[in-house]
Amino acid sequence: MRKYRVTHLYDAAAGWRRVHPFVLTAEIRDELVREGCTMVRARSGLTMHRKLSLIRVRDLH
Repeated sequence: MRKYRVTHLYDAAAGWRRVHPFVLTAEIRDELVREGCTMVRARSGLTMHRKLSLIRVRDLH
């Protein structure tokens, strides 16, 4: 299991927006999808950033 610290959210209406960093869990992912968020920009480790599809990522606990 990898921990992702979310720094940005994306939805079709608002586009990318910066958020206060938080750790992505399965429960939070499900809530974000219900609210219309489809992707996040997340940090894994000290320097690695990646864009994650909330619909595809499943290795969260």
